[in-house]
Amino acid sequence: MQDKIIEKLKQYNNIAILGFGKEGTSTYNFIRRHDKNLQLTIMDANEIKIDDSNIRYKKYNNLESELEEFDLIIKTPGISTKGFSKNILNKITSQIELLLEVDSKNIIG
Repeated sequence: MQDKIIEKLKQYNNIAILGFGKEGTSTYNFIRRHDKNLQLTIMDANEIKIDDSNIRYKKYNNLESELEEFDLIIKTPGISTKGFSKNILNKITSQIELLLEVDSKNIIG
C-alpha cells in the first residue's frame, strides 16, 4: 500500500503539504520514509525549519492564489477550503483520500 501511494505521488510535478501540524508532519514523515528525493513544498501560516534539501517552504498570505502553482495539494483537516475555486478544490486531497484511492477494497469504516 505504501508503495502505491508513493507511486501515485510521483505522478505529480509540484506537490504541496498544506498545514504542518500533526497531520502535515506525519504526511511529510511518511513520504520521507519511502522517498527521500520527492520534491515537496510545505505551506503553513507559521515558519517551519526542516533540514531537507528537497523541501521548499512557503509561509502563506493569500492562500488560494498561492495554491494555483501546485498539481496536488495534501491538505490537513485544520485548514478551511471555504471560498476556494473549483480549480483549487480539484487539486486537494488528504491522507485518507490517498489511502482510499490506492487500497479501498481493504478499508472498512
